[in-house]
Amino acid sequence: MTFTFSQLKDEYTSDLAEMKFTRSTAINATASRLVDLWKAGKYSDVPEKTGIPAVWIAASFEREASSDFRDSPAQGDPWNRKSVHVPANRGPFSSWEEAALDAYHLDGLDKVGQGHWSWELCCYYGELFNGPGYHSHGIPSPYLWGGTNIQKPGKYVRDGVFDPNVMDSQLGIIPIMRRMIDMEPALDFTKHVPTTPPPVIPPPSPKPKPPVKPPIHPNTGSTAGIGAALMTFLHNYGWAVALVAIAVIAVLIYLHSKDKPNQSPKAIPPEPQGATP
Repeated sequence: MTFTFSQLKDEYTSDLAEMKFTRSTAINATASRLVDLWKAGKYSDVPEKTGIPAVWIAASFEREASSDFRDSPAQGDPWNRKSVHVPANRGPFSSWEEAALDAYHLDGLDKVGQGHWSWELCCYYGELFNGPGYHSHGIPSPYLWGGTNIQKPGKYVRDGVFDPNVMDSQLGIIPIMRRMIDMEPALDFTKHVPTTPPPVIPPPSPKPKPPVKPPIHPNTGSTAGIGAALMTFLHNYGWAVALVAIAVIAVLIYLHSKDKPNQSPKAIPPEPQGATP
């Protein structure tokens, strides 16, 4: 099930107004660390090239890869080889920046444009980027609200697998973004002046998934595997099998034609009776 921005906007506005931090110490420490990464230029020119707020990029990358710049912002897989998690089969890339540009283009984040971002859009594209499945289970996405009073139990423990009893221990992107802007007002994206027309916000589109292995038919599973292995062996070593077979047949013929000693006394023929002299 997918949801459009217009369907979710009012919910985001309400949650943003009601949000309170429940893990302030962790949020402060994470926000401070990400501000330092931003000041060090770790996010390269990606915010300028895409128009995506630097705080959104920083907070999302923290969720996806714990801000490890050896990994892709798309799903946390190493960017120097083809990705295996959703979105799958992306890359390999030559740099973190190249992987980031691909990841944000895939979901259309680079189409919004600087100056058009709102907090509600940050929420929407956060869910779009991570996956809208939480709404199908009737709970707010912890990708957005982890570490706040909005969060509820429930987590996708891996791609496509939801556990309603797990409380996500990761911080959400919204509290991190809020605290980063408190610490560094220059990161406030709502003060940017639009330089492009308002974007058309499309509904979510499916992300590339890993290929599904075909199931093994009960009548062709292990038996077919053994048969294939046997055929391969005979193809490669048929001459050896033939020599062994010939040797076995020769031995059997020899044993069959050889006179065997009698083992039973009853088999000894009686001596012929001669004439009495």
